[in-house]
Amino acid sequence: MTSKVTPGRELVAPHLPIHGRGTWVVKALLLHPSFQKVARQWKFLFVLLVAASISALRAIHRKRSQQQAIANTALAEQAPSSSRKRRPSKKAKPSKKDRPGFLELLRPEGSRFVAGGPEIATLVVTSGLNAWLMLYKAWLMREFVTGQNLGLWRQWLKALAKFPLATLAGALLSQMSKYTQARVSLLWRRTATRRLMRGYFSDMNYYK
Repeated sequence: MTSKVTPGRELVAPHLPIHGRGTWVVKALLLHPSFQKVARQWKFLFVLLVAASISALRAIHRKRSQQQAIANTALAEQAPSSSRKRRPSKKAKPSKKDRPGFLELLRPEGSRFVAGGPEIATLVVTSGLNAWLMLYKAWLMREFVTGQNLGLWRQWLKALAKFPLATLAGALLSQMSKYTQARVSLLWRRTATRRLMRGYFSDMNYYK
């Protein structure tokens, strides 16, 4: 009489999605004591990475500002003195401070917020839900394969029933994200165009 033997973990592992030729290398690296020591200091490393990124961005911005100032000074020195005298002095040339910034161009008239605020909030929420749904689908795929290989048919049927619903929800969230992105782009273009055209046609002296 032969007894029924349940397959062990070493027999099921080759059929799981996480199995591969380089799995033992990744496992050895994750279980190494040096990696464990570094993983315990992840908060300090994260703060250090953020601080280094901010300092690098500031250094790049400072370097670009210095290069722009040097270029403007060189252009001003190369301009002939006669052309400087012929320039009209009735209206001063607007400086960079008078020019509207990126966020100012996207603000409608009489509003403190950027155009398309509700759409942006909806886009953030749908993006987060879409990311969570992708992780949930990966977990469902794991449950499906594990139940199939281990003979857990209830678990397999549950994963099989939930997967189409997760796929339909993912398609709906994807289409909603695309629509919201297109609407935000349209609102920003319309707001910036109206702001630029209003500034261009202001203080105009038309012929009578």
